[in-house]
Amino acid sequence: LTELGMPPKLACLVFQPKEGMPFELAIRTWALFLSYLKTLGKDSLKFLCSMLRYTEVLNQVLAVLVTHLPQVEGRQAGRRAGGGGKKQKSREEISEDASSSEIGGADAAGEGEEADTILALRDVVTNARLLGEEEYVVRGSASVYHALLHLMPSSVCSWFTELRDRQLIASVESYTSKRETPALIDLEMRSVTSRGELEVTALQKKNEVVTRYRKDDSTLELVIKLPASFPLRPVEVEYVQKFGFGEAVLRKWLLSMRAFLRNQDGTIDDALYFWYQNVEKQFDGVEECPICYSIIQTTDHTLPRLKCRTCGKKFHSACMFKWFNTNHKSTCPMCRTLW
Repeated sequence: LTELGMPPKLACLVFQPKEGMPFELAIRTWALFLSYLKTLGKDSLKFLCSMLRYTEVLNQVLAVLVTHLPQVEGRQAGRRAGGGGKKQKSREEISEDASSSEIGGADAAGEGEEADTILALRDVVTNARLLGEEEYVVRGSASVYHALLHLMPSSVCSWFTELRDRQLIASVESYTSKRETPALIDLEMRSVTSRGELEVTALQKKNEVVTRYRKDDSTLELVIKLPASFPLRPVEVEYVQKFGFGEAVLRKWLLSMRAFLRNQDGTIDDALYFWYQNVEKQFDGVEECPICYSIIQTTDHTLPRLKCRTCGKKFHSACMFKWFNTNHKSTCPMCRTLW
């Protein structure tokens, strides 16, 4: 982390938060951390996101963060107050207090718009607007959540799928679909590009991306459908035309695409490029890794190079490392002989 330019104190606060840390400090820490992530290149960003996936840090932060989002905050207020004590203000009351102190005689519509504006991360770090404690928590939480959806969409999706509280699920999904999803989908639609034999078309009204791949006399058409609460719900991927390709190969390509979208904090365009590279390598005669069904490894972009001396199958180094750790055996995943 130090080699990536991350201050050691910030790394400790993010990856080893102290028990009982005030939530205001947690918000400020994550706003600073996410500001730092925005300065990284794509590979360094993916590396750090993958590091976070091996910890419970992000899940723990999200679990508290979402209870303070504007739409969810009211439901949790009584719980946080313990049912007694001082009654917490509603989002509308917070907006009125902030507007009266900052704007003076502004009208009610202006007050609402001000409160609904997502704060810049730098403003959260410094509290440049001198917000009161309650408003800072609400608007700071919204800002950090907004940045997490943009930088770590798959990680947030993984956390969301593990939720069991139905009321919380409904609240978070409602907030995200209304406040965050439209802009995120628009960004995805504008970022997709065609390359080589891959023709990509964004259908914004349908929230779909149509991909056509042509090789000699073969044609393959793939559709990616973005859900109404993207990225909390997984995208749908399906073939609509598959002339000239075998079913077994198509299934492996589809599995690798879904795995990338589920496990990698990248864009739809990143997933399409990853899929395109796998298809091209397949035509070059390179066999996929039997563990992840992909030719190109999703995290380090390597080819399968570790070869079993018995069955001859080749695997990615990262996939084999995970296989050994998960099964606690040094055996080949295919023929089960000792590695």
